[in-house]
Amino acid sequence: MARITTAGVTHGQELKGFQVWPTAHPIVPVPLGESFKLSLRIRPLADGSGELKLATGTPSAFKLRREKDRDIYWLDIDIGPMKEPGTRDDLIVLKTGDEASPELVVQLTTRVPAENVVLSAKAVSMTIPLASLKSGLQRPARIGIRKLVGEFRIKSVSSTLGFLKFETQAIVPGSNYLIRITLDPANLPGPGTRTGILRIETDDPQKPTVEIPCTVDLLDR
Repeated sequence: MARITTAGVTHGQELKGFQVWPTAHPIVPVPLGESFKLSLRIRPLADGSGELKLATGTPSAFKLRREKDRDIYWLDIDIGPMKEPGTRDDLIVLKTGDEASPELVVQLTTRVPAENVVLSAKAVSMTIPLASLKSGLQRPARIGIRKLVGEFRIKSVSSTLGFLKFETQAIVPGSNYLIRITLDPANLPGPGTRTGILRIETDDPQKPTVEIPCTVDLLDR
């Protein structure tokens, strides 16, 4: 249920004599091209509410089941992969055995972000006095990378500038990482400005490689 951004885990939501948990209006972020399954619990707030059924013509992605010997239902939802970013709304209509009773309408909103793997900056820029390296003092540059929906992991970090070194720290394992960038004193070029690419390899199927422009100014002092 952690994926549902509108979840009311403590009380759920009342909907025309029924309690829908954790909400009758789930908003679910889903990565591009991935599937996701969730189940909503539905129970009557009073006796005699009638048996719940899905309305005729409900797509097969939505199924309703009842617990054995209990007046509790589960609405199982299969969110199939969306092929492009955007928002989709689905209305799931449930009826009771009493035709005079109002319909229950569960609204599912699926959101697929256009950019799911994001960076804290669009480029890396470092200005380093060479004298500070000789004294052992070096302030690393930092860049953050995170995934908005779902999990991913960093496989490797490299650069076309061979004198850079990298250290990766998991801020939130599986979703949020910090990369520290320093210089290798044993492999430094002379003073001047060097430009290149920082390359982050991930296990994300939609964004396996993230490239960032990198500029390093080495000062002769």
